[in-house]
Amino acid sequence: MSAQRVTSNALVSSVQLPAKPKRVVYSFNKPTLLELPDDKKLQVKQAIDYLIDELKALCPAWKQAWTANTDMRVVKRNWAEALVSEGITSKSQIDLGLRLLRNEQSPFLPSISQFVTLCQPTPENLGLPSVDDAYKQAFAVSHPAANFSHCHPASYHAACEVGLYVMTRYSEQTSRERFAKAYKETLSKIWRGEAIRALPDSETKTAIIKATPEVANKALTDMRAMLGIKRKRILS
Repeated sequence: MSAQRVTSNALVSSVQLPAKPKRVVYSFNKPTLLELPDDKKLQVKQAIDYLIDELKALCPAWKQAWTANTDMRVVKRNWAEALVSEGITSKSQIDLGLRLLRNEQSPFLPSISQFVTLCQPTPENLGLPSVDDAYKQAFAVSHPAANFSHCHPASYHAACEVGLYVMTRYSEQTSRERFAKAYKETLSKIWRGEAIRALPDSETKTAIIKATPEVANKALTDMRAMLGIKRKRILS
């Protein structure tokens, strides 16, 4: 797995220092339909045409929402804009939503927001750890001497997006909330086929920590600074 970091649609955070405790505000760079290149717009158009036909087949009562007076061009544009803003632009993503909608066996059309939710994969759909398990893994590796052997790359990537410092220094409620948002975006990246961070080489990292006194001294100095303790170096 590549360790290259993909910056498009990445999670962006800004820290507001005056707040107590510090508050991180998350936002997502959501694309719009007009910003897509022409070939991508064509792909979206074909996907929406396919979606509308499938919705009519799955939901016999569709005429209650789309009457003879409904401008289907407006309907398709609204659906396209909503799906694109959530990164849902491929037939495979739409098929996931249609499969789950088929299981509901409802004769009525879903709302756009309901269908968007169906198209967004859960960890279980992708064979990944649940949010709770991923958080536990992320918290366990948010330390300098962490062992990564039991951590999934998706858990580690989401932890890095939040910030390893936040994972270990903030309250559990705060770190869990921020991790859940980052993990959701990580799932979307995986579903779109984008690269996420690879796990660090835990064996090499552990060996360096054990073999380098400078690293140990720095760790002790940082710990004493947090506790307000002043002492001389004890390692040489």
